[in-house]
Amino acid sequence: MNKASPNSLSHGSISVIGRRRSMEDVVTVVPGVVHLEGDRPTPSYDFYAVYDGNGAYTVARKCKERLHHIVAEQFLIFGLDEWDRVMSSSFARVDEEFVKDEFGGITSLTDFEELVGSTALVVLVGAEEIVVANCGDSKAVLSCNGAAVTLSRDTKLKRPNEKTRPVIKFVEGNVTSLNNTHVLGNRESMEPYVIPAPEVTVHKRRKTDNFLVIASNGLWDVISNETACDIVRKCSLNEAVNRKVLEGVVGNYAAASAAMLVELALARGSKDNISVIVVELQHVTNANGNYHST
Repeated sequence: MNKASPNSLSHGSISVIGRRRSMEDVVTVVPGVVHLEGDRPTPSYDFYAVYDGNGAYTVARKCKERLHHIVAEQFLIFGLDEWDRVMSSSFARVDEEFVKDEFGGITSLTDFEELVGSTALVVLVGAEEIVVANCGDSKAVLSCNGAAVTLSRDTKLKRPNEKTRPVIKFVEGNVTSLNNTHVLGNRESMEPYVIPAPEVTVHKRRKTDNFLVIASNGLWDVISNETACDIVRKCSLNEAVNRKVLEGVVGNYAAASAAMLVELALARGSKDNISVIVVELQHVTNANGNYHST
């Protein structure tokens, strides 16, 4: 689960129910899932994703089962440098499959009275770049040379361009996308203009990129980007290790720091499911240039 790949040193993940009555978060980690074949160059990408269901586990489970396979298929079709097309077509495809499998292809608003949804945050880590596709309020944060850099663009309604992007439909008190099963808010407080397509960003990797924190809003609602990165950094240097909390994961700072972030979020009163993935890209060094070996 936490073995190194050609694109990273280690990774660790944890997903807990927290204070919710039901578990609707899902985490997917698939090293080397995306690559080119044949005579073309063969870059490999590791797939990390957090899906935060709304109302039930159904859509998030569908994403966990299918989205990484679909992204790999679309990557073979469109190739490198076409990430917007790869991700947009992949998100649309998994939605189409869900509608067909669960609802027999019905698409009218009245047919979706019981429809539930899910946010989706996908991060592909390659040797030279990091590709992020997001639809919802989960977030991917990169620690680069000590600074916390947000790689994902969240699709909350506060973003100004959401009023001009394609319309999302609302059902049974929820604002719901039929294209990406993205769910936010309620009918009384939000107008139906949530973005239904993923926001895609591409980050060219640098030698100063240390690690990624990929998490659902259960973490980010109570912990800032800077605090999250500081916890992971201290854990990587063996400066902040709770042996009781980390029993069974000590020895892999990515897994250990993911567990510590969840514990901190719970201590700070997070009311949602909490899912965290930490990906170690390069060793974190102290002021003397030394790092703690895991």
